[in-house]
Amino acid sequence: MNSILQLSTDVVGYQSIKEWLDDELLVLDVRLEYALDNIVATGKEQAALFSGQYFSSDAAYALLNEQEYGQLELEQRMLLEQLEERIAARVAQSAALGFELPVKRLRAQFELTSSEWRALIVCFAPHYRAKYWRLYGFVHDDMTRQSVSLQLLLLMCCHTPQEYYHMLEQMLDPATALRQLLVDGVPVAGDDISVLKQPLTLHPTLIGYIQGLHVDQEIVGMHYYNRQQLIELEPLLIDEHLQQKLQRYVTEETRQRTSPKYGVVISLYGKSGSGKTLQSQHVARFLQQAYIEVDLSCAPTSLVAFRTYMEQILLEAQIKQALLVFDQLASLIEADKADSGEGVADSATAIQGIDGTTNVRWNWLLERMKRFAAPIFVHSKERLSGMMQRVQPIEVRLAAPTMEQSSMLWQQLTKREKFADLSKQEADRLAAKFRFSPGQMVSAISLAVKENSWQQAGVSEGAEVGMWLHQAAYRSIHHQLSLQANKMEHTFSWSDLILPEESLYLLQQACHRMKDRYQVMQEWGFEHILPYGRGISMMFTGPPGTGKTMSALIMAKEMDAELYRVDLSRVVSKYIGETEKNLRAIFDQAQQSGAILFFDEADALFGKRSEVKDAHDKYANMETAFLLQKMEEYDGLTILASNLSQHLDEAFMRRIQFIIKFPFPDKQQREQLWRSAIPQHMQNETIDFTFLAETFELSGGPIKNIILTAAYLAAHEQQSTIEMKHFVEAAIQEYKKSGKLLLRDRLGVYGQYWRG
Repeated sequence: MNSILQLSTDVVGYQSIKEWLDDELLVLDVRLEYALDNIVATGKEQAALFSGQYFSSDAAYALLNEQEYGQLELEQRMLLEQLEERIAARVAQSAALGFELPVKRLRAQFELTSSEWRALIVCFAPHYRAKYWRLYGFVHDDMTRQSVSLQLLLLMCCHTPQEYYHMLEQMLDPATALRQLLVDGVPVAGDDISVLKQPLTLHPTLIGYIQGLHVDQEIVGMHYYNRQQLIELEPLLIDEHLQQKLQRYVTEETRQRTSPKYGVVISLYGKSGSGKTLQSQHVARFLQQAYIEVDLSCAPTSLVAFRTYMEQILLEAQIKQALLVFDQLASLIEADKADSGEGVADSATAIQGIDGTTNVRWNWLLERMKRFAAPIFVHSKERLSGMMQRVQPIEVRLAAPTMEQSSMLWQQLTKREKFADLSKQEADRLAAKFRFSPGQMVSAISLAVKENSWQQAGVSEGAEVGMWLHQAAYRSIHHQLSLQANKMEHTFSWSDLILPEESLYLLQQACHRMKDRYQVMQEWGFEHILPYGRGISMMFTGPPGTGKTMSALIMAKEMDAELYRVDLSRVVSKYIGETEKNLRAIFDQAQQSGAILFFDEADALFGKRSEVKDAHDKYANMETAFLLQKMEEYDGLTILASNLSQHLDEAFMRRIQFIIKFPFPDKQQREQLWRSAIPQHMQNETIDFTFLAETFELSGGPIKNIILTAAYLAAHEQQSTIEMKHFVEAAIQEYKKSGKLLLRDRLGVYGQYWRG
């Protein structure tokens, strides 16, 4: 070949990748020719033909003096250097003409030396032309080993002892760039002792990349955005200062850390939709990079498959020069714990198991992240705390928008979606009620647009837009309160509530607080001096049936809010820590929509704190203190209902904003209850309301039971009206049910209806 090899003196840029590959493989052919010449010169070709069956003594003696790297004559070395310099010049000329080969960016990205680049071409060649498999078998002195190996790379790519030992060091260290571009093949039988003979193969992604085939890999859980897509990003409406800080930090750390002990890892945490993805994408756009986000809950569970999966993703990020983002990182620990049967109660348990044998995927990934040259972002809902100490991340919390920011977001996002112009009054109302992240607002607005399109209502500016958004916001909430509480629908009005004027005034005052919340907290500045305790806590005390539940329902209707009655049987647990865990979940879920939490018959949990006699008593008091803490932190309305106010702790009562008493109704109030509970068209002159109020000293609940029973008695007799005999019979049943004594003499003129 050397006799016919002629090089043009003109340096012309490449017009295609094929031209460049032809030149690279020409260099490889020359190297192979020199290797074959050495084999022929040493008389080893006979041994190669009969490998495994015959090994001559001459070949054995030749091995004693054989070098593990390819020795070249001066003329040969000069020719190869000339060829390589010519390729480099043509690559540079191509770039100057606007045609950039993948090789240029690849070599720069991974900082590959000349010998390392030669190794990459050796690994690539058989995937481009099949002849190299047989040639490699001949060079191996074994036609059954038609593969790439470290032995082959050392022989073909290294021509000095220095290059030999550098290549050996690079290939034996899994953290080096060259080693990360190669994956281990299937071991050859009997060759598991020497790493020199283990087969190697180029990473599949690189095989297409070198040929200019930019085929996006279909990797489960990976989402890729190219630079063009990032150019069209929506602008940040809040937290612009945080974006500027992230840009400065990443730029400075990338510039200073040429060989960092720890990689640059930034952990963004906050509730879903808080803007973590948008912040990271803006950083990628600033760096003029693509963007790859990986949902690690989709990652393989076995360590071997997980390593292959992650190496492919890491390589994709490096080749495509993309900012790499990991989401759902904690799912690795949760899945590993579940597989081991240990379970994960909370993040603290997960942290304690960091160095355990069950968290092998987590530990491997952290070590790999430390070696990654480019910045990595991590997204999570909660702070990962000590779970990532190995990589020393910068932790950044994306807080929920303030009410002022929320109001602005509702207006701006509604306009961006081309729905309608939302008035500031309606935006303030939405901001005060729904503690939404920007992502949740977008979801609610999108739902409102669809619902409006379906109804073809043609909404206009003002309150009608707010109504659509309000309804959509409720429907877009996906909380799990129904697992531990019952949603109650409200149909009552203030006119249905029979209470003393003072109690009614306090109930209405609490409703006004929620309505005027934006003005007081945001416009008047109280939000900044009240870090918590901005919600409303109320205590309803009084006998059963006096209107506590009805009052909660009316307040929910007045404030247009969801009402959840908390089932204490699902909350209180005999296991230490479970009650607090359940309460935390309830308040966290309710926070999304500002739902009203109604703890009915709360004496069991909120009674007088007992004298501490043992650990259980101490813990019961801690549960009460925890509830007070969550009530003060909650921005919405919390109502506690108790039948026995004298059993409540005074210190507890002092921390409640509204204490509303529901007294047993007097005669006048009872008559109002009787009249309000009977439909107007069913009332007639035969009903003696004065007698019913004086005779039956009952609260509102039992009175409603009597009226309903009387109605069914009249219907059974096919009567069109409810008569006094029906009320008397129903009252007797109610008294018997409650164990009270009702004498015939008390019925007066209606004693004839008494049945004993």
